Amino acid sequence: METATEQMVKEAVGGSREALEELVRRVQGSIYALALRMLFLPADAEDATQEILIKVITHLKTFRFEGTFKAWVMKIAANHLKTVRKGRVERRDLTPEKVQKIVDRTQALGWFSSRLEAPEPLMEVEVRSACT
Repeated sequence: METATEQMVKEAVGGSREALEELVRRVQGSIYALALRMLFLPADAEDATQEILIKVITHLKTFRFEGTFKAWVMKIAANHLKTVRKGRVERRDLTPEKVQKIVDRTQALGWFSSRLEAPEPLMEVEVRSACT
């Protein structure tokens, strides 16, 4: 039995703008939440969400109805976000040793004594360091 979402996907592939808009509305929040968890910065998460939605829309014809639509979308999102995160690290050329030096230096200055007063880029480094 075909679900309403599957029917909507078929309609969107067939050219229904309304169906496509509704599909985007249904997954947009979940994509943004995942992007925010993986990228930490709201502006980056917003950009990534838009990029992912474009991928979903342009590849909608490739959805094979073998699982749920949302699972397919989230797989696209996770793969995209992994690539984005990897690119960020490569651009920054951060090694664990460099991160530790930054954290040590900022702790010595007292910047991490109060999380609200810590500069945002350094908080990002601390979070990334803790996650790796």
